[in-house]
Amino acid sequence: MNNNRVWIIGSLLLSVVILVGGWFIGVAPMLAIAAKAHSDRATVEQQNVQNEQTLADLQARYVELPAISAEFAAIRRSVPEGPEMANFLQTITSAQNASGSFVTDVSVADPVPYAPVVPEPIEAPVSEEGAVATAEGNGEVDAAAADPAAAAPVVPVLSTSSIPNADSVTALNFTLIPVTVTADGTFDQVVAFTGQLQGSERLFLVTGVNISTDESTGVVTGVVTGYIYVFGDPSGVVPDAAAGEGAG
Repeated sequence: MNNNRVWIIGSLLLSVVILVGGWFIGVAPMLAIAAKAHSDRATVEQQNVQNEQTLADLQARYVELPAISAEFAAIRRSVPEGPEMANFLQTITSAQNASGSFVTDVSVADPVPYAPVVPEPIEAPVSEEGAVATAEGNGEVDAAAADPAAAAPVVPVLSTSSIPNADSVTALNFTLIPVTVTADGTFDQVVAFTGQLQGSERLFLVTGVNISTDESTGVVTGVVTGYIYVFGDPSGVVPDAAAGEGAG
């Protein structure tokens, strides 16, 4: 009886050991593999959702591609890669015809490398309390300094970061070409000619307009100065319009 009990207990213990060993050797690793596979599947599904969203965004942008390409082409015509002076002279001719004026001279100066505008720092205004304290220290307290309500309003300080500046536009890739155009006509024709140049497809920054009238003939002469721009290799920026060349 005792021997049977020992065998039974031993058999039970051996069964428990086999079950526990089977769990750690066979079942537990398979469960870990299954859990990892489930986690990997969740990660892949999440990545797929992100990829689908990216694909949808790309498809939406592709629909806008023709409009973006047209806008870029317009910008390229406004600021070309080269001087393209022949096209600009045609622009001057179109402005002449549209305004009824007569262009007598087109002068092109040497190209100038672009120089970014560096704003000068602006000192912060002195507060009302500081102004009153300074005036009291100097013994010069006037009515405005003594009465804060009568003092001038504080002028806000202009931050230099508010002035736009593109780091990609430098003297190595952006060039200004000074141009002077002289046109004759009536006052209205000269003004219209200037407006036509400013509103033309080629970007032309007017920096000055000098208008004079010939007292003997009554002819109004307008001298328009400004810049056209080139975005590209500056070594190829060589104007092909000589000084004194007319557009008509």
